[in-house]
Amino acid sequence: MKKTDRPTYLGIDVSKESLDCCLYNGTEHKTRSFNSNKLSTVQKIITHFKISPDSCRVVLEATGVYHSAAFVEFVSRGFDVAVENPLRIHSFATMKNLLRTKTDPVDARTIAEYGFTNEPVSTKLKEAYQCEVQAKLKLIGFFKKHITQNRNYLEALNNNSFECNAPSLIAHVKNEINHLNVAIKEINRDIEKILTKHCPELYKQYKSIPGIGSAVAGAIICFYGDFSGFSDSNKAAAFAGLCPKVCKSGSSVDKSGSISKKGNSMLRTLFYMAALSASRCNDACQETYLRLRQAGKPAKVALIAVANKLLRQARALARKGESFTENYKEISLCRAKTT
Repeated sequence: MKKTDRPTYLGIDVSKESLDCCLYNGTEHKTRSFNSNKLSTVQKIITHFKISPDSCRVVLEATGVYHSAAFVEFVSRGFDVAVENPLRIHSFATMKNLLRTKTDPVDARTIAEYGFTNEPVSTKLKEAYQCEVQAKLKLIGFFKKHITQNRNYLEALNNNSFECNAPSLIAHVKNEINHLNVAIKEINRDIEKILTKHCPELYKQYKSIPGIGSAVAGAIICFYGDFSGFSDSNKAAAFAGLCPKVCKSGSSVDKSGSISKKGNSMLRTLFYMAALSASRCNDACQETYLRLRQAGKPAKVALIAVANKLLRQARALARKGESFTENYKEISLCRAKTT
């Protein structure tokens, strides 16, 4: 394909109050700032730049909740939209020596050039039920953080760290913890109802794995689906930030052993918590955990390995369309063994 036949790329730097845009065709930049991050702004952008889904692709930098509205609106209008990790765009800017100036219009220009150079894969729009489950999972995480904070405060009260006798305060904190635990159970029941209705077979497969409950199964469905977008287990692990981080150069000390954490933090947390259970009730995971512990590995390293094992089990089951059994043997579906 000739360079002139390539689509143009619209890079958008998203903030709470504005959308800074840059249209790039490989030679020319066209920029414009829109002082609004509302659904109606997307039509203004399309009209101003005179773009269409046939000739233009959109690249957004993932910015928590702020990019979501623009993403959904562009996709609903037929555009291919790529939502990219800010670290990738930052690395591109560093390589191209584009970091001398840091403003929103300059960031939009960098995003557009990144898209034109790398042609990132389009991000799929989640189903409505997946968005609902994801929102409920975030709420569970929020409640669990509050439970941890309350427990720490309760411990301080019990140790009389505040130099006061406060039985009423202790009662209030305990009551708050109980309310949060009840709310988490209710949300998990809601998640189970949603997934049972919309994707019963896939949910049943993931839930059949010992150690995986409704929250983890829901997270897998939200972010991985049936794993069709991940050609191998290593890429799936990297998406959650569960892949090993290796620091080695020349004769320097190899600092491998930790994980990259450059991935979805919600997935990583949920898989780690599931690993605590799976290391006791999942035979394959328990074997992995005990083997690493007996080899002198720290408990956290062993649990990360168990989390990886759970992820690989889930992917294999989804690809094979089967449920977990105790004599289940994990089979690599992306590599053909040669003998």
